[in-house]
Amino acid sequence: MMEKKKLIGTYLFDGFDIQGVEMLIRELMVIDKAWYPVYFSDIESNLSSSTNLRVIPDYSAFSVPDLDLMILPDIKGNTRFLSDSFLLRRLKKHIEKGKKVIAIAGGIKMISTIIDDRNIAASGILAMELEFINSNLHIEKGSPIVIDGNICTLLDEGKLCDNLVKIIDWI
Repeated sequence: MMEKKKLIGTYLFDGFDIQGVEMLIRELMVIDKAWYPVYFSDIESNLSSSTNLRVIPDYSAFSVPDLDLMILPDIKGNTRFLSDSFLLRRLKKHIEKGKKVIAIAGGIKMISTIIDDRNIAASGILAMELEFINSNLHIEKGSPIVIDGNICTLLDEGKLCDNLVKIIDWI
């Protein structure tokens, strides 16, 4: 009998950079062959990575299947999704079901609009922005990674490698 796939969904946007995320996904797939990556976006056409790699997401934000793990990579200043009510509702429902989310750097902004009374990682300008977006968050300034229940926030995609064991143990 074939093992049920566990879906890792990564949100993509124009100008995305997910090299660190790809490393995490590969490690998960080595540990457990049931993990399977899918990519989704609120843009249904070609996207360009930060290195001009052209990608067509597997799913639109409207059609992405139920995910076991959702990854919100660094948004690199791209804030249009902060007002995407469908995507935010989908993310909120994912969290309410107890499913896990990893939010990295600017991706923390997205998650901060829909959660309250949670501990998150942030520093510098990001911490100030998050205090403005949602005053009900507990910001752990200077912590490179904070895990609070089913939410993991990571300040820098470059720190994924340093925190890989902690993240894998959490998942």
